Amino acid sequence: MKNFLLFVLMFAFAGLLLAQPAGIDPNYFTNEEIINYLTQAEIDHPDMAMVEIIGYSQELSMPIYALKISDNVTVDEDEPELLFSGQIHAEEILGTAGVMRLIDQILTNPQAYGQIIAQEELWFVPTINPEGMEVVMDGRDTSYRKNQRDVNNNGVLDYSSAVGYDLDGVDINRNFPFNWVHGDTLLTPGGYEVYDYYRGGSSMSETETIAWDQFLQDHNFIYSIQWHTSRSGNFSEKCYYSYNWYDFRPSPDLDIAAELGNGVCDEITKYDGSATYERYPSAGRKGSQHDYLYSEYQIYQLLIECGTSNHQPTEPALTQITDEMIDGMEWMLKRALPFHLDTPSNSCFTGIITDATNGEVLEDAGVYVVEREAPYLKPKMTDAHGRYWRALLAGNYTYRIEKEGYENVTGNVSVTPNTWAITNIQLQPATPIALTANISYDGAPINARLDISEPTTDYVLSENGYLVYNGFAGDYKLVFSYDGYYPLEMDITLTHDETINVELTPYTTIFTEDWESGTDAWDNDPSWVNVDGLSYDRHAMTTGYDGGYNFYPDNQTIKLTTIAPIALPLDTNIMLEFMQTVYTEYDYDPVTVEVSTDNIDYTVLSTESGKKDSWHRKLVNLSDYAGQSIYLRFALTDVSEDARLVDPGWTIDDIKVYIGSSSYVDNAEDINPFNELNVLHQNYPNPFNPVTTISFYTKQKNVDSASIDIYNILGQKVETLPLNQEEIKNGSVVWNADKNASGVYFYKLTIDGKTVDTKKALLIK
Repeated sequence: MKNFLLFVLMFAFAGLLLAQPAGIDPNYFTNEEIINYLTQAEIDHPDMAMVEIIGYSQELSMPIYALKISDNVTVDEDEPELLFSGQIHAEEILGTAGVMRLIDQILTNPQAYGQIIAQEELWFVPTINPEGMEVVMDGRDTSYRKNQRDVNNNGVLDYSSAVGYDLDGVDINRNFPFNWVHGDTLLTPGGYEVYDYYRGGSSMSETETIAWDQFLQDHNFIYSIQWHTSRSGNFSEKCYYSYNWYDFRPSPDLDIAAELGNGVCDEITKYDGSATYERYPSAGRKGSQHDYLYSEYQIYQLLIECGTSNHQPTEPALTQITDEMIDGMEWMLKRALPFHLDTPSNSCFTGIITDATNGEVLEDAGVYVVEREAPYLKPKMTDAHGRYWRALLAGNYTYRIEKEGYENVTGNVSVTPNTWAITNIQLQPATPIALTANISYDGAPINARLDISEPTTDYVLSENGYLVYNGFAGDYKLVFSYDGYYPLEMDITLTHDETINVELTPYTTIFTEDWESGTDAWDNDPSWVNVDGLSYDRHAMTTGYDGGYNFYPDNQTIKLTTIAPIALPLDTNIMLEFMQTVYTEYDYDPVTVEVSTDNIDYTVLSTESGKKDSWHRKLVNLSDYAGQSIYLRFALTDVSEDARLVDPGWTIDDIKVYIGSSSYVDNAEDINPFNELNVLHQNYPNPFNPVTTISFYTKQKNVDSASIDIYNILGQKVETLPLNQEEIKNGSVVWNADKNASGVYFYKLTIDGKTVDTKKALLIK
């Protein structure tokens, strides 16, 4: 099978064919053969094939290769992109064989794929796990599954020829962030595979996973297939799409995902000829790639377990199985076209989003289909062409378009089965606004923090009691706070630049709990556990801690209640504050803060659910209960039809109930005199790659020193741009971020040792 024309040329180019271990058919590809073949394909078809290294493996830094096939291959065209990946688990080399065969078939017979090559951009990744494949193909362990990460840090790869007893390595297909927490911890026993599903020390801990995610960010894929094989045979000749967890939690797009699975599987006949491949929604939550692609990028990926329990078949079975795999992939290629007779539907919602004032295309605009929204799903984003692709079944839908700096647009679209529903949309720029605040107590400035929770999530730190938040017209939820002072919560509508004076006063604490002395003051369900090590400040209370997974129990409400009532003063402002992390099933498992005056009937003051699993402060206003004695209750309620539909839960620490006051006056005139003289502007362009201009303005006659300091998202300074007198006079400096990675950066203007302002820049490479 492997002796096709291009491989013969590659063989001459390589000079030597690596030997496969006994039992593995020589028609399977080694890493070196993959590289040589792809390299030769690019040489022989420079207008149609292009090789790209998309990243490197974790332990050995082996390159991960991708091949693009298109009629104008060196140009990023405004066309649908499809992705086919051969292997992510090391031993599952059959998928690589099928992908390599389709590559060769297209390159040696381009006439048969003319419409597809002309109208689509095809990407093939034969292996995401080259260092794992190395272990299999050099014969050390033909049942090896993971990468070669040295988990126990002893300097050698600890593997075993016995199935599932490899101590080292991380399962890359358990390392993705979406539901990573449900994957296997280190050396978790189970079944005969034992240690083969280790999820890694953290999500995205492996360079293979990081490379894959960056590759996805750089493209706008609609459909994808990831090939697998089942060593046990339990999953052989089956296809899985995203998702219906444990048959009780269907994805919002289950219908279109099923249609794609049915279409591909109807083309793939089982090895014994008895039927076509079975197809199911994926059931488990394990940090897998296909669920992550759907949740993060709205890419419909099929996980297909090709072949039988003989998952490394020899010829002639190898050719028979890969022939069927090609048939399935070809159906997917046809489905992505505007129309094709071989597919019953090519329905897709697509179009280009532009700026209504200048006609420029808008990248990174979020496209929501309202009927398919879920709080854990990211929207489909527009690419560099302003194009969005959203596969949908025929029907009527409501869409919403969002982009920072523009007014939201909603509308309706009718999607028909036999072609694309093309809807081009113009966005009106939003009105820029600046909220300026002076924060003080008794005339002295306070270096407070402003948290914005709506319409976006952001924060600004003040300098000498002064801050500026640059946003856009709209309704805002704001909190001004400083440790030891009563916070100011406010809802405000901003239609133009606004200046306010904020007055915060020290609070008086009337109740505290930090759990350092135990839980004697609380009536707690046994599932609330006092632990040391998960806490914000040493000890904390958390739900369902078992020493490893920290999952709360299913189908019950677990409560944590004060035993003694808390007496609240009369006629005052009263606030409950605590630190928390929340990780529960969205919409189903709420965490609530409740209050009662009789310890019988409780009123819910706060409800939330979902994944907010980094420490953050929670404020709950208790002022309505002034003059009364109250009981506080923290409760987590699980509603699950399956015991596995639980999550890490709720952790709380440093509870305080305090009294105080805060106020503000808008349209204030009392502006910090230093900052009247100096202004830092938004960089342009933004986003940028890799050069941007940072502009500023100063009225000061004499400036001894000035600089722009650049910080990454972790708050680490990555660069300082000293400003010479000419740059200060001209009011601008150019930042070349060529040596920096893509991401969010903050730049700060400092003049004569005083910070003027800080703004945010986005580098996209």
